[in-house]
Amino acid sequence: MPGYATHYRHISGNGLVTDKPCILKSIMFTPNAANDWADIYDGVDTTSGTKVCRILSAVVVSWCFNLSDGILMGRGIYIDGLDDAVETTVAYVPLADCE
Repeated sequence: MPGYATHYRHISGNGLVTDKPCILKSIMFTPNAANDWADIYDGVDTTSGTKVCRILSAVVVSWCFNLSDGILMGRGIYIDGLDDAVETTVAYVPLADCE
């Protein structure tokens, strides 16, 4: 597996990053207001996926979370942002690239 992300996807609000298994390497989160949040799901939506984490910002500042070895996302990655103004960029490696 590469030690770095090979794919990136930017989501405004809610959206599917990938529907393929992958390793989540980092999350960049930019809120529009205090108390904005984004939920990260292992899956293709909020109903069939499993919530991995919630990123909540107390102030309006961009945050980057580097996950070093990464997190296995067996069913893909879905982002559920508070509203369309929440910006989330995800860096990941498809499992197909790890073989």
